[in-house]
Amino acid sequence: MKMLLLGAAIGVGFSATAHADLIEADYLTEGDNLAVYDTLTQMTWLDLNVTTAMSVNEFVEAQGGGAFVGWRMPTFDEVESLFLTYAVLPSVTEIELGKYHSYSAGVADAGGTDLMAARFGTTVTNESPYGLVDIGGVYSVFGPSGQWGFHYGSGTYSADQNASNAGIFLVYDESSVVSNVNVASLGMAWLGLVLMGFRRRKET
Repeated sequence: MKMLLLGAAIGVGFSATAHADLIEADYLTEGDNLAVYDTLTQMTWLDLNVTTAMSVNEFVEAQGGGAFVGWRMPTFDEVESLFLTYAVLPSVTEIELGKYHSYSAGVADAGGTDLMAARFGTTVTNESPYGLVDIGGVYSVFGPSGQWGFHYGSGTYSADQNASNAGIFLVYDESSVVSNVNVASLGMAWLGLVLMGFRRRKET
């Protein structure tokens, strides 16, 4: 999985600063197109349909069982940056929380929300991807509804509650995987030193 995500990044690395775009990336297998790479922030997001109807605690439990390695819930600032970049018109610099923002109201960018809807999978019957976001200890639904607009905080849910028409916004955090590898490597090195000392004492 790590190599697949890095492969998506390499292909657009040189143009990332010149143009913001969301492109298909892979999650588990090559060509599954279940992730989204943001060329501006160089962040990789998981398609929302992968976690449809999953509560936050169910995600945590699944991760504890070995699934979703390297994935985490984004900060609110990271979600806000995503929507400010792709979901709103260039003149919009702030997005009011807890509302549906439409193209007809002069807030949503029809092309941008349509792009997000095409990239983040489908969690409801109208081909729109919605996902839970942490808004400070509770969770709310965010996501585009095609070219018509987007939800920016709809309803509130506890960590035990799921939204039947929404997944969970997740980003890939390579540093957590690298940290785990480093810890494991250090542990093996320490174990090796202990065993070497034991052998030396045994020989003497």
